[in-house]
Amino acid sequence: MDSLASAIDKVEGVSLMRSRLHELPLMRQIKNVLETEVMLAVFGATLAWIPLMQKNSFVIEMHPGPPEGLTLWGSCWTAPPGIFPTKALASWDVNPRSEFGGWARTAHVNHACVARPASTNRRCLRSLRVEAFEVWSFEADVDEIVTLVKDANMARRRNEKGR
Repeated sequence: MDSLASAIDKVEGVSLMRSRLHELPLMRQIKNVLETEVMLAVFGATLAWIPLMQKNSFVIEMHPGPPEGLTLWGSCWTAPPGIFPTKALASWDVNPRSEFGGWARTAHVNHACVARPASTNRRCLRSLRVEAFEVWSFEADVDEIVTLVKDANMARRRNEKGR
């Protein structure tokens, strides 16, 4: 996380606030979420705050990948549904029916999911055999996440100019 935080710190116009929400009092958690324009969170409980985020804000979900063999029924796709596997950078709002992508869609929050290694995009053809129950650590694609943060920041600036 330190290498990711230092890479995000270098993005012009972005102010990084690192927070372990579960360690904060409830009202402070709510305040932090309400003030957040771009949230970066690991797949899990922190993403349950999406419905309280500002309309048109951004959330980047870091997900262990690929989902094959995990009890997490999560889906973290990098491209719209397709028959053939694709390899693409994560993009906004291509997971409208995933756990947190669906919440984001309902709350009018932009959502992107990043997994490393990336999912094959073979949504219905994946193996559902369970091989692991927990994922205690996983790698995040720092470059891909920083690209999404930059993109969210540019979109945020465009929205501010359009007001």
